[in-house]
Parts: sequence; C-alpha cells; structure tokens
Amino acid sequence: MAGKQKDKERVFNISVVGLSGTDKEKGSCGVGKSCLCNRFVRPEADDYYKEHICVISQSDFSGRVVNNDHFVYWGEKKLVYEGQTYSFRIIEQTDFIDDSSFQPFRGNNTRTYLNRCVSTKIGSQDKLMYLCKDQLGDEDNFKKVTFTNGKISIDGFLIVYDASLVRQRNAEKQIEFMASLHSLLKKTGKSYVIAVTKCDEADDYNMHEIEKFAQKHKILLIETSANEAVNVNLAFVTLVQLIDKSKGTRKVVPYSEANKHRKITIDRVTDSYSAILKEHITNYHLKWNSMKRFEHEPAYEDYIFHLGTRQAKKRFDSHVKKLKTNHQQHMLEQYLHLLPSVFDDIFPDLNIIGQRSWSECRESLEKHERFEKWFIHLDGEWQEHPHINQTLDNRIPASIFTTHDSDCESQFKNHINKLCAAKRKERMQSDFRKLLQASSHEVMPGKRYEDITKHFKEEESFQELTVDERKEIYNSHQEEITQKAKNDFKELLFECAEVFTNFDKLKLSHEHLLAIQDSLQSYPRYGALEFLWNDRHALLIKHLAFIQHPTPETCISGMHCMDLLIKAHINKHLLRTTAPSLLQTCEDEFKKLNILILGQDGLAEELSAVIEVRQRN
Repeated sequence: MAGKQKDKERVFNISVVGLSGTDKEKGSCGVGKSCLCNRFVRPEADDYYKEHICVISQSDFSGRVVNNDHFVYWGEKKLVYEGQTYSFRIIEQTDFIDDSSFQPFRGNNTRTYLNRCVSTKIGSQDKLMYLCKDQLGDEDNFKKVTFTNGKISIDGFLIVYDASLVRQRNAEKQIEFMASLHSLLKKTGKSYVIAVTKCDEADDYNMHEIEKFAQKHKILLIETSANEAVNVNLAFVTLVQLIDKSKGTRKVVPYSEANKHRKITIDRVTDSYSAILKEHITNYHLKWNSMKRFEHEPAYEDYIFHLGTRQAKKRFDSHVKKLKTNHQQHMLEQYLHLLPSVFDDIFPDLNIIGQRSWSECRESLEKHERFEKWFIHLDGEWQEHPHINQTLDNRIPASIFTTHDSDCESQFKNHINKLCAAKRKERMQSDFRKLLQASSHEVMPGKRYEDITKHFKEEESFQELTVDERKEIYNSHQEEITQKAKNDFKELLFECAEVFTNFDKLKLSHEHLLAIQDSLQSYPRYGALEFLWNDRHALLIKHLAFIQHPTPETCISGMHCMDLLIKAHINKHLLRTTAPSLLQTCEDEFKKLNILILGQDGLAEELSAVIEVRQRN
C-alpha cells in the first residue's frame, strides 16, 4: 500500500532539448523550447512570455537563476489530464551566449550542447526557478523557488523541432541535429518524443521532413503551438505515458483538430466575457478598474486565463470606444434629424430661399434672430463636449456645419425637395378640384367616388395623387355640390308655389305626391338630386308640411328660418328695462333698434300701429 501511494506521488523529471547555440548554429531565433516550457508550467496568459533570451551578461550568467549553468529550471507542475494526475519537474537545456563575445559561456559543464543536453543526472546548488527575462539581475523582486538540492535523474526527454521558416536555418540543419541527438538519446535508455513547435506558422517542407524522420526512427511526434496553447499538455503527458505505462493509453491528436477545439474554447470564453461587457458596461465614461467587481466571475476568470489581462483590457477599451462612437453617432443623427424642423421654421417656403445656394442660406441662418433657439456654440469639438450628454438642452452644436457640412447640405436639399413636392402636390390637388368642378355632368351630388374614376384616370392630377388624397378632395367637393343642390331644390320649391296651391288644406295622399314630383321633373334642379332621391323626397315632404303648418319649426330652412333669425337678432340687440324713463326715451343712438317693416295690402301699416300702441302702453 505504501509503495502504491509513493508511486502515485511520483514526480517525473523532464528535460526539454532542441537545437541551440549562436545564430550561426541555430539561426536567427530559437526553436521554441522556452515558450513551450513556459506555456506548460505557467499556462495562464498573464504568465506567458513570447520572448526569452539566451544572450546575457556575465553577471546574469553568474546570478542564481542561471547559476553558471546552461540549463534553466522551470519549476514543478501538477496536471489532471483525462482523469489522471501527473506531476512534473521541468528543466530546459540551452546554450547561454556572452553578450560581449557572442560565444557560449564556459559554465560548470564544458561539454558541447549536444553532449551536455542528453545528461540524465542534473544538479545545481541554490539555483532559482526561472520566470521571465526581466527576472535576471532583479531576482529579489520576483518569487523565489529553489531547484531541488543535489542531483536529479531525468526520466525522459522532450525533443523540440521548429516547423516554421527561420533565416539562417533550413530543415536539413535541424534534421542533422535531430539525427545526432537521437543517436545519443538511444544510449541513455530513456524515453523521448518529438514536440513540433510553432505549428501555427508551419512550413510544409519542414513538416514533411520531420514526419519522415519520426516515421523512420519510430518516434512519437506531437504537433504543438505554445503561442496558441495547442497540444502543449499533450506533448508532456504523452512522454510520461511512454515512461510509465500505467498512466493511460497514448492518444495523438493532430494539430488541426486540437486547434479547432482551442478556437471553440476561445470563442466561448470571448462570448461570455463580451456578454459581461454588453450587460454591465453601458456607460462609455467607465474606466478599466470598474471591472474589478467581476474578478471572481467564472466568465471573467476564464477569459483572463486563456487570453490575459492585457487582452481583456484591450477588449474593454474597444467596447467603451464603441459605446462612445455609437453615442456620438446617435447624437449626430439626432441633430441631423432636428435640422428639418430648423429649416421649416427659418426657411418655410421657396420664396424665402429664392435662388440662394446652401452656403448663402447657411450664412443667413447663422445671422437669423432665432438661430440660438436651435443652435449652441461650444468650445472645442462637439463630439467631446459634455453637451452631447445633456437631456434638457438638445440644441444643435453650431460647429456641425463645419464637421458635417455635407450632411447638413443634404438635409437642406431634402428640405427644398420637400417644399417643391408640397408645392406640386398643392397644384395637383387644385387641378383635381378644378377637374371635378368642370365635370358637373359626371360628378353629381351623391355619386360614388368609384363610379367617376374611369373619367379621370388619364389626367395628371389623378395619377400623381394618392387614393386617400383624391377621396378627401372628392368628398369635400361632394359636400359643396350636395349642399348647393339642396339649397337650389329648396328655392325651386318656393319658386313653384303654384304647384302646391291646391294642397295647403288637403290631406296629402301618395297620388298627390306623385303628381307634384311629375310637375317638378322637368326642372334641372330637381334632377340634380337624382343620386340623393331620399334626401330630395325628405325635403319635399318637409316643404309640404310647412305649407300646411307655416311655423318656424316646420320651416324648410331649419335654423336659417327668417323668423328665427329675426327673433335672435332682436333678442341680441334690443335694450330691455323696467325703468319708465328709459321706456319713454333713448338718447343713445347706438342703443336704438331700427326696424324696416314691409308688407302688402296694409299689413305693414297695421303692424307699425300695433308697435306704436305697445310703446305708449
């Protein structure tokens, strides 16, 4: 039982090796050993550094991080992978170059890199864990973790091969190094796999060569990218599974497939982080420190882990900038939307505008007495001024004529087009009205709109007006001609008094009504109400009632009955009082009621006498 517990806690010592040395030997940049170790041991984006240096000063070489060695201690890592727990201790074999001579330092081990990197026993007293290049020479300001005192035994090797194109280094040079390294590693009896780095920038030929090499020598090959964090854990786990068969079955995942899953993860955490920004960061005045309240939110933590604080801040700044831009654009649209009202107020018709250009009208606008009703002068750019955040004062910044003159001119042209269209619409309405007035034979009182359209379909005014506009004009015209036709018919009835002479005392029958209608049919004013025969019949009945009982109530003129009008006029102007002195005299000429009495056969004189008697009494 104790043995099994001890085996579970085993720490696997992994040595990461690959082509190193001066630029002449390795090319213009390294093969990616440091980035691979960095991403594996400290996978958080904030702890990942793309740049690591091997050209250092003598003092840095002698410092506790390098410690006069040509290897770097990256620290320990515990990883849970597909249900299995793994513990690692990672060292990187490299070649540190003197920044004064540009030759490798003579360290504690003077053997060449190729012979040194296959060492299975590694030790360095008081050596510190490496974090980043800024740590060199400034060790006191970084976390200090000491390398295991005494020597450690290397359990396996991770061989790094760079798949990208690099100046001063071709595939053949790397393959030659890999062949020599393979010969030496076979003698150690230790397990090793190849980690192909920089697969996000892979060259097809370089990939072909290493695949051919791995297949020839039957070496497992894992395609990785430290920058994109793809298959990094898989490379180290696969090596341990070679070392310890109890650690699970090896499963090699192609870079394309792993990268696809990585992108899905990045998209997911980005969407979740963006949702936080969209929901909670709605004011573009907010600063980055406002995100502190989300530090323990899983969506925020995941984004920081995968993409880092710098990228999170960059996305935050981009979001806030977009909010600001959207607000400025919204205010611009609001100001431009208000311009038609300005033009309606200051340039209400085409006569005021005349033949003046936009620039001339703009100059006139700026001098207008109501300019400050609509506009405000601001210091600096209006987009940056607090005025755009005002809710009470929505006046337009005057400088909009400078910053967006073409937009303002476009609005002004729209205003002119609107006035021209309104003027033309008014003319078309007038023409259609005249057309109806000139078509009295087709347009008769009570005739439906649908029955007359066929006569006017080819007319310009009919074609340009909408159905609703034509109907509105037609209905108005119908009201006019209907009222006139009714009034004309009333006059006709009074003019044809002889037709009703024999019916003033009789009880009218249906035959009597037919006889009266036959007598009136020859008159155009009777036929004008052809489509309103119910109204015509009602007017005829009312006229007959008036003849038999001539009272204001039965008068065919209704409220326009002369008796009612005279009574209302007298009530309005006659001075009424109970004072005797005022009944006898009235010296104020403006308060006298002058009445002209007309009548036949002495009726006027008789009424005048009655009035005089009543005045005396």
